[in-house]
Amino acid sequence: MIYRDLHMVYNHLQDDISRKLFMSRLGMSVTGEARYITMLPAEYRNLSADTEIFRMNLLAEDRERTVIFGAGFNGVTIAQQIRMKSLFAFIDNNRFCQTEENTRIPIFSLEKYVEKYGIGDTRFVISVSSRRAADEMYAQLIRKGVTPEAVIMIPSDYRNNASQYFDLFTPDDHEVFVDCGCFDASTAFRFAGWCGTKEYDRIWCFEPDKESYEICSKLCRRLSDCQVFPYGISDRRGKVLFKSGGNENSRIVKQAGKETDDVIETIALDEFIQDERVTFIKMDIEGAELDALRGAVHIIKTQKPKLAISVYHRWDDIFTIPKLILEIRPDYKLYIRHYSLLANETVLYAL
Repeated sequence: MIYRDLHMVYNHLQDDISRKLFMSRLGMSVTGEARYITMLPAEYRNLSADTEIFRMNLLAEDRERTVIFGAGFNGVTIAQQIRMKSLFAFIDNNRFCQTEENTRIPIFSLEKYVEKYGIGDTRFVISVSSRRAADEMYAQLIRKGVTPEAVIMIPSDYRNNASQYFDLFTPDDHEVFVDCGCFDASTAFRFAGWCGTKEYDRIWCFEPDKESYEICSKLCRRLSDCQVFPYGISDRRGKVLFKSGGNENSRIVKQAGKETDDVIETIALDEFIQDERVTFIKMDIEGAELDALRGAVHIIKTQKPKLAISVYHRWDDIFTIPKLILEIRPDYKLYIRHYSLLANETVLYAL
């Protein structure tokens, strides 16, 4: 059964890039190894030039040791997902004299590391994406005698947000966009820009995180014919547990726990925007995409909108989501693209 489903999805992928990414994500799903994605050649990732150069510098073997400055989320994720043979330690201004629990790599203060190992033949990787914090860390290193060529800094956004969700599409007149997971309203604004001289008719934005909803509501007032709703997207109307926090990882959760701090209302697109014309649906909702698509079967079946759906939050998204789409409309053509230095930000396009 699973083999038949995988074969069906694979045969509907329209180009070599899509097929390679599909097989690579399957490899990661089976093994848990992010290298199936992070070690792909450049032609399989839609990255900015700055991010690709950063990746090449990470993998260079011209220095004996690589040290990541910043043992937070970015630093730990880079250590886990990018296979650097010379990775030696973390440096952190707040956490040191300990071992990072996920990677088992030691954490030093900058002073202790330099005292113990010196700065010779070491590459320092600044992993924070905040430019202000990164500049302060860079200045710290320079004051310690580290040369500029021994320092590399992660780009402020190591994902290619400019073309994500729009790469494979050409705008038509009178587009109607449904943005599931509005977060900071950037995708809604990029949709308006993508339409260019072709006027769009309407933008529907959905964002259940309270803090992000407030941000989106204020920003989207600048867009014409744009409404923001405080709902999660699912296969039915109801109330669910939700991990909030005003960040892009806010998500629906199945069971109450320490991370659960809110209850939100969900809606199904078929019910909420029934009888409305829809030409384009984007979903990046942290693992709730499959249920959201089940709640949009009528719209998809009767209108065949453009679809840009994230397929990386759950291990089986890479095949369950395209399988469902093809069951609803077998005439969709499918493409896959990847937009991150790391293993996140894989998007399925259906057109």
